Amino acid sequence: MSEQVRFTAIGPEQKERGIWAIPGQNLREALALAGLDPGGTCGGRGTCGKCKVRIEGSSKPMDATERHKLLPDEIKAGERLSCFCTVEDSLIVTVDYSETLPGLKAHPRFADLPVAEKQVEIKRIFLPGFDKQNPQPLFERLKAALPGLQMRIPPENFNELAALDRQGRPAMELYALVLGGREVRGLSREKQSAYGVALDLGTTSLQGILVDLSRGEVVAMASHTNLQRVYGQDIISRISYCLENREGLDNLHRILINGVDSIVEELCEKTDISPDKLFSFTVVGNPVMLHFLLRFQVGGFGSAPYCGLFTSDYWSSAATLGIKANPEAAVWLLPQIGGFVGSDLLAGLMTITSRTELRFLYIDIGTNGEILVGNRGGFWAASAAAGPAFEGGAIISGMRAAAGAIDRVRWQDGWLDFHTLGQIPARGICGSGIIDLVGCLLEADYLDANGIFTDAAGEKLTIRSGTRGAELLLYTQGGAEVIFNQDDVRQVQLAKSAIRTAIEILLDKAGLKLRDLDVVLLAGAFGSYIDPEQAIRIGLLPEVEPGIIKNVGNAAAQGAVMALFSPSYQETARTLSSRVQYVELAAHADFQRLFIKNINF
Repeated sequence: MSEQVRFTAIGPEQKERGIWAIPGQNLREALALAGLDPGGTCGGRGTCGKCKVRIEGSSKPMDATERHKLLPDEIKAGERLSCFCTVEDSLIVTVDYSETLPGLKAHPRFADLPVAEKQVEIKRIFLPGFDKQNPQPLFERLKAALPGLQMRIPPENFNELAALDRQGRPAMELYALVLGGREVRGLSREKQSAYGVALDLGTTSLQGILVDLSRGEVVAMASHTNLQRVYGQDIISRISYCLENREGLDNLHRILINGVDSIVEELCEKTDISPDKLFSFTVVGNPVMLHFLLRFQVGGFGSAPYCGLFTSDYWSSAATLGIKANPEAAVWLLPQIGGFVGSDLLAGLMTITSRTELRFLYIDIGTNGEILVGNRGGFWAASAAAGPAFEGGAIISGMRAAAGAIDRVRWQDGWLDFHTLGQIPARGICGSGIIDLVGCLLEADYLDANGIFTDAAGEKLTIRSGTRGAELLLYTQGGAEVIFNQDDVRQVQLAKSAIRTAIEILLDKAGLKLRDLDVVLLAGAFGSYIDPEQAIRIGLLPEVEPGIIKNVGNAAAQGAVMALFSPSYQETARTLSSRVQYVELAAHADFQRLFIKNINF
């Protein structure tokens, strides 16, 4: 094993952490493996210039490429791009990143969650005392008191009961924790609670919802950035990393488990419970994320026909996966649809299938956009490779919805007016702001149908020549600039065309016209904050009445919670997965024609 060195990382709230790494290891990678997010959107390829950290001590010398991406004041202050740096002994790194602001997460909605049988039942029993004349082992007496149930009591719990089971003691009142109506997971003198966690493993973020299984109530939620993005903003980049690096799959699995453990830790801290009280997990996500969780090979997603190692539901355990919870905790992955369409879409569908008469369009816009059309009980689904543009990636001043991000753009008295998250100077622009900005430019005829800045734009706005074509200067302060250039417009065009083309193909498959739709449902964090009218203006959404567009929050997480609540919902998931028809867009005869048509505004 290579000799390791220890360096110091200073994260949020100025907390110091000692991190062990191999000398010469890429700094951005070392930080991510330790659970610190240095930012950046290019997967460490050195092109975005956004993974800025402040370092003290020696590292790989700065070259001309890195220097070109930093301002003179930043260089003077000791800032570097972490993807250009290496780990050396005695290095001190300050990671000055901003997590998503509170209130900007698409939390699930549980107010109208259907009621079903609980996953956990607390049974009151009386355990006969030890009879010297007719001696019966403790375990046999427990089985007799709980007939028909499987005894899966941890050894330490069994030893606790044995210490109370003295000779001559009368019957003892106990409370048995019964999971799923069939397994006894623990016994105690007092009523106890059991908890479960519903996990939504997204490409960009991870969300966990803590549920009191004995009461059937949501008690806490937590959301963290998916630090796998250090190896690529999108799923395809991460697959490539796995295929090109021998330790790629191990690294991505470890980062994901670290992220899940961080969520578990936060949920337990919020509710003051021990992780050994977590008895059940349900998991949703796109197929590649589920493969990463299980540490399954992802080579099948690297080329057509894009087939993974499994699509049906899958059981594992917390101990097998390395999740910090009760070792006996079951981990259930909901069924997938096929291709790149995963259990997250299926879980979202679970939340709306009670209204079988609906004709609907369901869209979860993200790096891996997932679209589903329902026509009175029939379902068609597809995945659209929108890329990271709507999440701030591949945009020169793009960023996540964090402090300093422009998230709203409007015309005000003839000028572009911005709203910036956190009420601090603008650092960049996030997805909702990007859609607003393009919509505003189209509304004023400052972009033509091909996505080119018009002469009128140059007369009213600050348009200048840049390294990637014409660029619009949105904001400048102290040498820092927020710009939006011609290449950014093209990235938006490609992303919106992928989504729009998928919508048109699925509507055709379902035999529906736009006028037939009862409702358009926008799911996920991004869908929670976009302006529907601007999304229609740029062509991301079809031209429907804005009034039928509804935001459903993180419906995938809500479906995962439903499955955690009750085995009947798990059966619903299995049934639905067999009813959804997966459509491979690239194989559709009209895909190329529609994609080219939808690129224009």
